[in-house]
Amino acid sequence: MIREGRLVGIGVLSLIAVKRDLFRFTIWWFCIVSTFAASVPALDQIIATDAQRTTHAAFMRSPLGVLLAGPGYGLEDLALGPIVVAELLQTVLIAVAILSILTVVRHTRAEEDSGHAELVRAGVVGRESGLTAAALLLVGTNLLIGAGITVALAVTSLGGADAVALGLGVALTGIAFGGIAAITSQVFSDSRPASGAAFYVMTGLFVARTFGDIADVPVLSWISPFAWTQRLRLYADLRWWPLAL
Repeated sequence: MIREGRLVGIGVLSLIAVKRDLFRFTIWWFCIVSTFAASVPALDQIIATDAQRTTHAAFMRSPLGVLLAGPGYGLEDLALGPIVVAELLQTVLIAVAILSILTVVRHTRAEEDSGHAELVRAGVVGRESGLTAAALLLVGTNLLIGAGITVALAVTSLGGADAVALGLGVALTGIAFGGIAAITSQVFSDSRPASGAAFYVMTGLFVARTFGDIADVPVLSWISPFAWTQRLRLYADLRWWPLAL
């Protein structure tokens, strides 16, 4: 009974959050999903010959390649799947991390700053309804992006289990960084330092992943959510268990 009281009004708050972010989310979703849909056939044409793929594989093994794309898998017999992962995955992971941080801070700490949260609490709304609605929005947003990526890959030659794993990995990475933003929103009393702290953590985790991969220090890489999807070994030797992290 007490628990239910704390979540009173969550349905209404969730609906309001969706309506407020619908246009913004649509733009993000379209940009991310269309990037995959357009890039797969383009990369297949740009990096088409054996010589081009050999050169690309050599670049992916270099420190700069690891910085930009993470550790390469499937480089021995480089096919289209590993090329797409190398070219797009890290950029998309950063994009969903940024989106998730901005979304959570906007619907938690920024609501407190503007006074909207106080007005809402004056009505019949539970204490935990606002944060829970933000969490539901975060999860739904990232799952829709992940599903869109999976569908975009499915309409090309890169469908199947790897496409599903890639979509799930992207979604869970976004949720992880949204969780970090939820923590900073509770620690700081203003939206700017809350989002700033979350972005500092995001940058630190990216640096940890990069240094860990380049210097071959796996512990540093594994602490970063950026590394978890890359460790799925997409389109090379698919492993599902890193999604459990």
